[in-house]
Amino acid sequence: MPTVIVSGVTTDENAETHILEWGAVIPSREALGLWVVGQKMWKVFTSNQQCARLKGDLFRAEQYGLPIGPTRITPCRVRLPVRDVLGNFTEQHSLQSHEGFVLITNHFQGRHFTLQRGVGVFRHLILQISNDEVLKRIDRACSAAVAVGLRDPQGFINPTNYNPIVFIDIHLSRGGTTQASQDMLVITQNRMASVRNHT
Repeated sequence: MPTVIVSGVTTDENAETHILEWGAVIPSREALGLWVVGQKMWKVFTSNQQCARLKGDLFRAEQYGLPIGPTRITPCRVRLPVRDVLGNFTEQHSLQSHEGFVLITNHFQGRHFTLQRGVGVFRHLILQISNDEVLKRIDRACSAAVAVGLRDPQGFINPTNYNPIVFIDIHLSRGGTTQASQDMLVITQNRMASVRNHT
């Protein structure tokens, strides 16, 4: 099975090299892919084109109080097998080297949601929650998502965590709020109202 070699990643003040199995990749539309490395999730990029935008988006998200968990970006060198004209990997010893970066986040536990195909999964997860305090925390997070202009929202919901919702793969709109974030807020507020009416 082909591997991806990621070197120069700084963790705990040390530069490390990691060999990532291509068979374990989680596909990504904007990066080479995602891998679980220990208790972390690594999103590996083979160029630095998106680095400044991602850093800016993460900074703005934190300023607005969007729960994203510990997240950092570190430069690296990515070496991956060469593909032939059909997209198949050639022998492992033939590697292309790229200057890129890794977006490192915690590997969150909980139910994954994305609004790429509508609000159905998010609505289903919210309707399972009847704890008012948990819903208030999700409401604050969704309000922050609207305020910061989060687009293409996705993340994890785990009602037993102090932060019951965590957003991942942050992309911010340059023109204000987005419909998806507004929809999340409305769904959460409707659920809060329903829970309070039945207590």
